[in-house]
Amino acid sequence: MKQSGWIPRLLAGVSVLLLVADGAYCVDFGATGAVQGVGKSLVKKMNNIEKISAPIAPSGSPSTTVAVAQTYTTGGGASSSLGHAVEYCFYWGDGTHSSWGTATSASHAWSEVGTYKVTAVARCRQDTGVATSSASLAVLVTDISAEVLIPAGNFDMGNASYGGDEVPVHTVHLDAYYIDEEEVSFDQYDAFCTATSRATADDSGYGRGSRPVINITWFDAHAYCLWAGKRLPTEAEWENACRAGTTTKFYWGDDPGNTLAGNYAWSYANSPSGTQPGGGKLANAFGLYDMSGNVWEWVNDWYDAGYYAVSPLNNPPGPVSGTFHITRGGSVKYSPDAMSSAYRNVIDPANRSNDSGCRCAQTP
Repeated sequence: MKQSGWIPRLLAGVSVLLLVADGAYCVDFGATGAVQGVGKSLVKKMNNIEKISAPIAPSGSPSTTVAVAQTYTTGGGASSSLGHAVEYCFYWGDGTHSSWGTATSASHAWSEVGTYKVTAVARCRQDTGVATSSASLAVLVTDISAEVLIPAGNFDMGNASYGGDEVPVHTVHLDAYYIDEEEVSFDQYDAFCTATSRATADDSGYGRGSRPVINITWFDAHAYCLWAGKRLPTEAEWENACRAGTTTKFYWGDDPGNTLAGNYAWSYANSPSGTQPGGGKLANAFGLYDMSGNVWEWVNDWYDAGYYAVSPLNNPPGPVSGTFHITRGGSVKYSPDAMSSAYRNVIDPANRSNDSGCRCAQTP
């Protein structure tokens, strides 16, 4: 049986997509296809191959936070030979993608914590079946603590009944600022370490997750806050946030041993085995959790026992230099007596303690 014409008839009117390492190609054999043979006509058709080069891997922030949009950009993906226009699309790694278009940038906000692979795809606008993908960019999405806006106003800082370095009691005016609702957790700090290739902090066997991070130096706390787009609170900001409008020794009253202390704070009295997950006790009047107890919190200021006597009225920044920094708020290793709103704990900034962590502040 004579079968010499079956191959040309099969290929007539067919476009064949060829995938190679550096892009995608489309060969259009046309209406007559290989009916004309595999000689000059086929060679001529092979010269009209549509090529889309692989686009450049997306560039943009390798880390962000939940619900915060970031913009990512690609390039390349040019069309050659036939010269058709190229359009782009970004796949976000969460099951969604941007709309196709000629723009080489697109923005996206992720709704859940995780690591996502962002990929750019380029395709021929005339023959959308010719498409090729870029290498991916890993984006780390974290959940930074919710913030509370502390309104501008005056408060009296210090405690005359104790004396020592908590006097003189002096009036301070602070502009409005934000402070984290909870202490920085291990989940949050571990994400920072992953994003910055930093060694993680030891949990001393207490556990990680939503428990406050511990065993971090002042320098670690400072670096975390900057990475999160925030800063450490000043000592005045911290005390004002802790007091939440109260003038008593503690934000629940004057008696450290009453039943209210256990409702608001984790201390050695109710948690001798270590730290507890954040937010497990009642918040103060500003809606802030664990301002007393659980872990000591680094503040930005250097320590100077005489600073209160010369502190400026407006937004005191703390001493310009010093040897030690300050932690505030007490911890599970202390009794409630050390949790007063004015108590100042002096500590070497390079010290790592299994009951010291931080929370962040931010200027509006």
